[in-house]
Amino acid sequence: MTDDYAAFRSEPGDNFKSVLRSLADEYLAAEAEVAQKEKELEVAKARKKDIAEVRIPQATEGMDGKFDLGDGRELQIKEEIRSSIAGEKRNPAIQWLDENGYGHIVKRQVIVEFAKGDTKRCEAFLKAVKELESDLGTLVVKTNFTVHHATLNSWVKEQLSEGISLPVDVFGIFRQRIAKVKEL
Repeated sequence: MTDDYAAFRSEPGDNFKSVLRSLADEYLAAEAEVAQKEKELEVAKARKKDIAEVRIPQATEGMDGKFDLGDGRELQIKEEIRSSIAGEKRNPAIQWLDENGYGHIVKRQVIVEFAKGDTKRCEAFLKAVKELESDLGTLVVKTNFTVHHATLNSWVKEQLSEGISLPVDVFGIFRQRIAKVKEL
């Protein structure tokens, strides 16, 4: 195999390097423009979030529903219920769900790790799982019990709508009023 460009030599009047420099300059300018636009987008999203989640809900405190703005637009205020069992809340939340009959929403994983090249033990484990045998020796077993955030939020909304009291601190439950403006 030959290098097609190995014989290429830049001649004194050659424009090749100046073309590449120009393209490199354009690339860096475009990269800087993208970075600037991404920063501007972050600022715009934060501003929109502040208006929708803080300023309008504060201005309409105690009111919910739709408001005709009289100019062909409608302002809608609705309450979102959010929850989170991240970090230190996960284990107590999983325990509460299990103890109160809601363990079915918990995703449970058991991960068994074998050393590289430990094919025999891996095959033996898979065979044992098939045969429902339990003792294979020392294995590193990791467990991971989680509830997907959308599943948790849906379940929390359902329970609260049915009048069931949930431990707010365990599930990180909070109510948030959010505004949207629509063209009519």
